[in-house]
Order: sequence, then structure tokens, then C-alpha cells
Amino acid sequence: MCLESLREAAQNGDANSQFTYGYRYFKGMDVEQNQEYGLSWIMKAASQNHACAQAWLSMCYRHGTGVDKDEQKSFYWLEKAAINGHAISQSSLGNVYYYGDESHEPNYEKAVEWYAKASQQDDEGAQVQLAICYALGKGVITNDSRAMRLFSKAAQKGNAKAQFWLGLYYFNAWAVQQDYQQAAYWFNQSAKQDYPDAQYELGKCYKLGNGVEKNDDISFEWFMKAAQNGLSKAQVEVGDYYLFSNPFSESNHYNPTEAVKWYRAAVENDNNPDAQNGLGQCYEEGLGVSPSYEKASQWYLKSALQGSLYGKLNLVSLYKESCDVLADYSDELFEEAKAWCENQNLQPKEEPNTAFESHTAAILPLSAEKPIEKDNELKGFLNQLSELVGLDEVKNEVNSIINLLKLQQIRKEYNLPTVPMSLHLVFSGNPGTGKTTVARLLAKIYHKLGVLSQGQLIEVDRSGLVGGYVGQTAIKTQAVIQSALGGILFIDEAYTLVRGNTSNDFGQEAIDTILKSMEDYRDDLVIIVAGYPDLMEKFINSNPGLKSRFNKYIQFDDYTPHELLCIFKTLCSHAHLTASDEVNDSALAYFQKIYETRDEKFANARGVRNYFEKAVANQANRVATYTNISENDISTLILQDVENITLN
Repeated sequence: MCLESLREAAQNGDANSQFTYGYRYFKGMDVEQNQEYGLSWIMKAASQNHACAQAWLSMCYRHGTGVDKDEQKSFYWLEKAAINGHAISQSSLGNVYYYGDESHEPNYEKAVEWYAKASQQDDEGAQVQLAICYALGKGVITNDSRAMRLFSKAAQKGNAKAQFWLGLYYFNAWAVQQDYQQAAYWFNQSAKQDYPDAQYELGKCYKLGNGVEKNDDISFEWFMKAAQNGLSKAQVEVGDYYLFSNPFSESNHYNPTEAVKWYRAAVENDNNPDAQNGLGQCYEEGLGVSPSYEKASQWYLKSALQGSLYGKLNLVSLYKESCDVLADYSDELFEEAKAWCENQNLQPKEEPNTAFESHTAAILPLSAEKPIEKDNELKGFLNQLSELVGLDEVKNEVNSIINLLKLQQIRKEYNLPTVPMSLHLVFSGNPGTGKTTVARLLAKIYHKLGVLSQGQLIEVDRSGLVGGYVGQTAIKTQAVIQSALGGILFIDEAYTLVRGNTSNDFGQEAIDTILKSMEDYRDDLVIIVAGYPDLMEKFINSNPGLKSRFNKYIQFDDYTPHELLCIFKTLCSHAHLTASDEVNDSALAYFQKIYETRDEKFANARGVRNYFEKAVANQANRVATYTNISENDISTLILQDVENITLN
């Protein structure tokens, strides 16, 4: 209809023409924009109960568009539009009653009434909000089945909030059988629409492997998206990734400075107690900030006051008799913390001096029996070593080293000079022969013997040491070495550091840095290099410095078929699975076959684990066909589960 005809109809009192005519002037559609003139015609239509005109007036008064902002008039016209059947207004009125505003207290019963009216007109937003009311029991009796039907209807239309809630229903088995894959699917649909809560839940799915393959990198990406969208619990997750990631794994997110940034963001966002606890940890250990027990105690206390268990525990661990900071916040809590510490017989801490000081040794029980406990722990680690399957030669070599160390301690007690000895080792052997496992136990044993101050194992390969540009490698390698001080640095496939004399290869720079550090930190750092036997021999012989410092070799032989079977039985035992004699015979035959035909790809214990996992998967497929499943069914492997297993 042309503008002239539209004006004529409006002047003749047609409400729809009045609204359309006024709307065109208000928006400047094919006419010069005139909001005041346009609103005068929209007002005429609204006075005739034109629902769209009333809804438009409500919006104008709410935002102050073309008129002075007026919440009362906005609500008046919104209610008029809703009464006259305007679905969006009905949904919006439901929101007013659900969330409340300056003039209205929340009224869930009225909210449900208006959501239901809009939902009957297929309003997507109202369907979701009505579903939430049924899910939470607000304004109605809780009804998960009805809530899920409404969520499903809106989710199929692409509503992000509904998709998120539908994911929650599948994840938590509300009114539906638990299905992590369906949960992850709906979280993903919602997350792709930038819905923060769904992004957070999807991050959890990838973190834990619920419904999707576990993947720390993807988990981190989704947590980061939710964090950037302002979700405080996601900001805490991002902070945790930056603080607790293994700095030398493939999924390297370690960056304490970034952790502090995200913890602060979560605190500023909603005073998140987990973020406060995270900041306390950063200040306690000097990670991303200058170390300060005073500031650590402040953040732990804030977290504890909000009921955080970790905040309370960390607060207690930081107790100091002269800690006035705690008393300034809460005398009662200070006394409670003091009582807890005294009950635990804890020793006060001293203020840290450097960022590298370990906090774990700062609080020690005052009991004189600690040396006995230490001996018991040492015996425990030695027992773990002796209980490893096979590796007889390895155990003999390790025990010989341990005996030498004990002898050194006895010589000290008699004020005799100690005999110089190198503890750096070469582990040569094929994959899956237990090199990393033995190295981890050695780190703990050396610590208990007093050779190493901390006893951690830092595992790294070429990618964790060598940079891509000039100057990067030394810095990167030095950072790894700093993290390993007090423990063992385990360099897997160490021979990859020597790749020839190409100008863009910086492996030699890493080797030079390592050799220097072996001298600089010889009293509190052990380095173990590991890899295939032939390649390790070439690696050590490639550099006189390596050959002079690595003079102890431990050979890890391939597991025999019977040892592989023993590992398989151990895996079954740990999983509370019983394997019949037929199963064990079949497994032994398989291990015999792959042992006799083994090549450089022979995976040893890793191959056994793959075999075991395949057997469990076969058992699951078999049992899934049963009508009634007994405990014996799920705790027993039968011949059918292991027959015809083939692994690449």
C-alpha cells in the first residue's frame, strides 16, 4: 500500500494502518524519519488495542527511544500487549515476573501463567523458560518429563539455551537414560552458538572423556571460550590449566602469569571462592607473582569464609603464630585455624625467600618418629620396584646403585670422605619396557635417601627442549632444568637431539645447556637419557661430554611371553576381572606369537595394555546382548573375549 493510501486508512481509524504508517515514519522507511510523528500514530493504534503497537510502545518506554524512559509505562503497555495475545510480550511479561525488576518482585506462578500462554503460540523463548520452571519447580510442581519435552521442542529449533538444558538432562539422567554422547552432542550444538554454560560443560566432557574422546587441548579451547564470555567457573578452569598443566607434555598450557590473570578475572566477576583459593596457591608458591605467605593467607581466608573446603585446608597449612592477617579478618576463624593446626601438631612456616622454594617441606609434624616414617616410605618404594614384572637385570643394577648410596651415608656418619659417583643414567630399551616407571620410582627413592631434595620426575623429549629460532633453545632447556631441580630429568628418545649439522637444527644447543647444568647442579639434579639401544649408543658416542658424564647403562630387555602374560593378569586383577585358564592360555599363545615375530615396533607392556583393553571391549559387546546381567558376567573374561584379537 502506498504511503498516501496508508495515511488515508489510518485517518479513517484502521488500527493496523495506523501502526504501519507510524512505524514507517518512526524507522524512516521510504520517508524522512520522524520518531515523534511516528509514535503519535503508533499510540493511536495502541489505544485501539493493537497488540503490536502496544508491544512497540512498551519497548520505546523501556529503552527511552523517541520518548522519555519510563518503566511504569513500559510495563503498562507490555501487559496490554500480552493480554491482547502478543506472544513475544507474553514471554517478556513472564520474564518480568520470573526475574523481577525495580517495580516487581519475582512471582513464579504468574511467570508460569504467561510463559504457558506464549508457549501455546509456539514462542520458542517461552517454551524454554516454561521448561526451566518445570525443571526447577518454580511456580509449578517439578516435572522433569514435561520439562524435557519442552526443551527438546525448542532445541530442535536451534535454541541454544534449550540445547544446553537438554544436554544436562542426558548428562545427569533426569527423566531419561544417561547418555554422555547425547549430552556432548547437545552441549556442542549450544556451544557453537556461543552459549557460555554449554561451552563450559563441553570443556568438562573433553576433560573427563564423557561422551567424547578425552582431549585436553579441545577441553582448554572450550573453557577459554566460556571464560572469554565472562563465566567465572570457566575462568577458574582456565587458570587451573595454566597453573597445573605439565609444562613439558604435548598439551602444554603451563603459564602461571596467565593463571593469575584468569583467577583475578573470576574474583572480579563474582568473587569466586575457587579463584580466591587459586590466587592463594600462586602467592604461596610464587607462581606468576612474588611469593608472599601473607597475601596467600588473605586469599585462602576469603575462600574459606565462603565455605571452600580447599580454602580452609590451605589456610590451616599456612598457619603462623604471628599471622596478624588472619586475626584482622576474623578472630573466630583465626582461633579455629590455630586450633586445627595445633591438633595436627604443625610447625609454623617461615616467609618464602625465592619463587623456587618448595612449600611441601615447610610444614612438618614435630614428631621425632619422622625418620622411621621415612624408612617405611623408602621400603614401600623399594617393594614397588621389586614387584615390577620381570626386569631382573634392571632391579639388580638399581639395587646396586641404592646400596652404594647407603654406603655413602654410612661413611658420612663415620666422618669418612664420600666416594665421588655419578648418578646420571642411560636407559636403553624398546618402548613399553618400563623405563619411565623405573625412573619415577628412582626419583622417589633418591629423595628418601637424601640424594635429591624433592624427588619429582620431569619427563621431556626433543620438542620440550628445542626451539625453532636462534636463542630459544637455551631458554627453553634451562626452564625445563629449573623445573627438574631436586629431582630427575628424564629425556626420552634423547638421540633425536642429534640430527646432523644442519643450520636450522638447535639440538646441540640443548645438549650443551644440559651438560653445563649437570655440572652446575650436580648435587641436586639427576638426568636419565632413554631410547632404543643402538641409537642411544650412537648418541652417547657423538659427544665427548656426554660420554664422560653418562657412564652407567641399564638395559631394559623385551618382556618374555610369560612376563607379558603376568602383566596381563595384573591388569585383570586391578580391574577386578577373573580370566579363565582358557583365556590365559589363549593370551599366552598370542604373546608367544608376537614375541617371536617382534620388530622395532614391538610395544611390550603397552601392547599388553592394548590387548587387555580390546578384551574388555569384546566383553562389553558380549554382555550387552544379555537380558539379565549378573555380577559374574561383568567380572569374568571368557575365551570368546580374547579370540581373534589382532592389534596393529
